[in-house]
Amino acid sequence: MIRGTRSLAEALAASGALPRRRTEGGGRRTEERKKKRGGARKTALPGQVVEALTRLGIWAFRVHSGKVQLKSGHWMQLAPAGTPDVLFLCPDGRMGAVECKERSGRTSRAQRQRLDAINRAGGLAFVARSVADAVEALQAEGVLCH
Repeated sequence: MIRGTRSLAEALAASGALPRRRTEGGGRRTEERKKKRGGARKTALPGQVVEALTRLGIWAFRVHSGKVQLKSGHWMQLAPAGTPDVLFLCPDGRMGAVECKERSGRTSRAQRQRLDAINRAGGLAFVARSVADAVEALQAEGVLCH
């Protein structure tokens, strides 16, 4: 457990672990990048959550999902449908999971089912729309001291 006088979100922001909040829009270049990638905007949030949790002394890693084509031509599923973006190990030994979403992003049915299953099994699973959301959720659950 980590203790401090100011909130962990404030401490992380001061140390540079939390990214600056993005402004609305994003400009023409952002729109051009969206078009090149097929519409869906990719996010750096899972990597930022992993970095922040690691700085707080929590073992965490990014889970890559989807399918990739091997040199042999076969397709390989990287993770089961609905697997959260970030998995971590709580100091008390519980499994933790974070589904990272942009401000307007919605969880799929498979994602909601996976998060519910983790919580029912005694783990800690939640949706975060920013690194601060993830840190605040951990504080609320008592994983991190305020």
